[in-house]
Amino acid sequence: TPLLARRRRTYVGRDRALITAGYVGSFFAIGVCLASLGPLLPELASKTGRTLPELSFLFVARSIGYVLGSLLGGVIFDRVDVTHAPLVVGNLLCALGCATLPSLSALPSLAAAISTQGACMGLLDTGGNVLLIWLQGPTRVEPYMQAMHAAFAIGAVASPLFIEWALT
Repeated sequence: TPLLARRRRTYVGRDRALITAGYVGSFFAIGVCLASLGPLLPELASKTGRTLPELSFLFVARSIGYVLGSLLGGVIFDRVDVTHAPLVVGNLLCALGCATLPSLSALPSLAAAISTQGACMGLLDTGGNVLLIWLQGPTRVEPYMQAMHAAFAIGAVASPLFIEWALT
């Protein structure tokens, strides 16, 4: 069925507010994850026995994953009826990636984990934007979209502070 002809559940009141808060929280998490790699590089270099320039390709690996996750997210959210399920899975995999990064010492597994984390962030980015528009409607989405992206920025600013606190 065409995308616009599909019947979607309408959320109102408290349900709509809770779902919106979940999307905002997802974007905070994307900001935390996205800004964590730079501050973690010295620790990862120490763990892997590599130099910082040798680890710089991890940014490329994550970016490739992000682009692929965004493209895949567009396809998934166009075709899946239970649209919150991919978002929940993406959040869980992104959190798992953040939790496992400090324990990885082999460069291939580190690159795979960071690329997978990038794919999850791309999926969350695409899905969060699309689902928020579907949830709030195109005529009233602006303040919610701004709040969601502000949460991303807060997460990106807070991430290096969290990491410095955790490493000292």
